[in-house]
Amino acid sequence: MGDWVYLRLQPCKQTSVHNKKLGKLAPRYYGPFKVLQKIEEVSYKLDLPLGSLIHLVFNVSNLKAKLGNQVVPRPTLLAVNVEMVLTPKPVLILDRKSIKLRSRTVTQVLV
Repeated sequence: MGDWVYLRLQPCKQTSVHNKKLGKLAPRYYGPFKVLQKIEEVSYKLDLPLGSLIHLVFNVSNLKAKLGNQVVPRPTLLAVNVEMVLTPKPVLILDRKSIKLRSRTVTQVLV
């Protein structure tokens, strides 16, 4: 209890937080998060942010110990709405371009 760990959210394909567009480039570990309680031999309860829509108890195989003394918590879990759909938000839109195809117009945005 009291240790800091990183959380792996991809032990299997999860439809609530999995984004097919990220693929190999998706982050493997999130955190660090503080361990609140040891539930059983291999399960721990974490201190996740209030907006996260995932369960607080995780198997030890999904956790990775944080090394070092300095802890800067960054609760950067993926933003999911009530329907469990990923809702990313762009930081800054640099440029827009409209391309006219046969029957429609497609807008491309540089983020």
